Amino acid sequence: MPVAGTVISTSNQPRQLSDGNDQGTTFGLAGTGAQGATAADKIGFFGNAVAQPSGNAQVAMPRGQAGGSVMTFASAQSPSGVTTLTSAEYSLTVQAGSGSTMTFATTDLFVVNKPTQQAGLGVGNIRYSSTTAIGLSFQNYTATMITPTASQVYGILALRGLNTVTSIITPAAVAANTTLEQIFTVTGIRTGEVLMVNKPTTNVGLDIAGCRVAGNNQVAVTFVNVTAGVLTPTAGQTYTFMSTGGIDAVHGGLFTMMLNAISPVTCIASANTNLTITSNNILVDDTVIAIQKPTFQASVAIANGFVSAVSTLKVNAVNATVTAGTPTASEIYTATFFRPNPAAPVVVYNATLTPTVVAANTTAEQTFLVTGVLAGSAVAVNKPTTQTGLGIVGARVSSANNIAITYCNATATAITPTAAEVYLVANFQAQIDATATNAFIQPAAVAQYGNVVLSNALRNASVTQGLIAGA
Repeated sequence: MPVAGTVISTSNQPRQLSDGNDQGTTFGLAGTGAQGATAADKIGFFGNAVAQPSGNAQVAMPRGQAGGSVMTFASAQSPSGVTTLTSAEYSLTVQAGSGSTMTFATTDLFVVNKPTQQAGLGVGNIRYSSTTAIGLSFQNYTATMITPTASQVYGILALRGLNTVTSIITPAAVAANTTLEQIFTVTGIRTGEVLMVNKPTTNVGLDIAGCRVAGNNQVAVTFVNVTAGVLTPTAGQTYTFMSTGGIDAVHGGLFTMMLNAISPVTCIASANTNLTITSNNILVDDTVIAIQKPTFQASVAIANGFVSAVSTLKVNAVNATVTAGTPTASEIYTATFFRPNPAAPVVVYNATLTPTVVAANTTAEQTFLVTGVLAGSAVAVNKPTTQTGLGIVGARVSSANNIAITYCNATATAITPTAAEVYLVANFQAQIDATATNAFIQPAAVAQYGNVVLSNALRNASVTQGLIAGA
């Protein structure tokens, strides 16, 4: 930068910066002490004078990565009651019926949206329980037992192969009737992304009430203690984390659906019959590639299938025998579709929200406008700061362009969440099926996502330095 009072001479020719040194010309000193460190020696273009940009988003993307999937399950659940001022975990079997089920893996990361809110009840940690079940924790902040509403269809997501990160964590003690945010180093977590976390076991009375990215390779996890005594999360456990700035669709990808054929009609002898299966995730322009019946029946064969209307799949059942036959009831069929214009598996929104007060010793659901979220889909939400005693214990899409966040207040005093904060909202755009036991599996390309992260990091660095215009 020119010194004040300096006369700047101009020319109609470019100025030569090199002095002809055959060793080359560099910008930015790499020494220490009087020489200054590289990051501190500010170099900029077009009037910018900035330090060298850095961050783990600029790490080179490895080759040969496996693909991943976003798996959405619709599961009817009726958990037992949660006693006063404690938490309780329930094992939820996600798919009912026989045949084609998608078994869970210990490396999956789970997200759960309860379809309605109940005052005083919070939804906390989710974890792998078995190949067919998850463990889901609830908290009760009141002086009365609360039973989660029976026969509700929960939206359950399992994220597989999408760069989840595991880390061994030893949290500190959490005082009675409050929340405590604790920060841990977890390599691979990036700023500006939505964070999700699964704790591997449950601690009665203690739960997770929010998380966020605190910095590059830094996670912040909010623990809540709803009891009257001090509790310490189990030490040395391996938590599973994932942060995402959005995940792009695999264009024209093949989508797998696991569909429950309810009360199939009888196939008369020597004839074809159409079985009708419904799912919110069937689009009118989907092309059925294959459909599979999970068991063999001598008098019934599945020939093919086709989409007859939005949300409606017709399955052709053939009976070539002289005896009528009925396809087995409550079997889970697997259908594979080609979709010419798939939606993104995950879209992230930055939403400026101003919540209202949350009363003492309870939970409160509040609804906010977030333009773009899809009705019937699932969300994960990060609050950008911590407030003692306050946490997030539930989120859902309440209608198109609207999300509902359940705040908890574990203290004896009302708390108002900070106004006009920018929350991060990850919207998983596959529909949570209205038919229980139906599932939807959407592929995602991990390498594609990684390349976008790296490209954006390089672009942002160029903007910061003044090499290109943009924000």
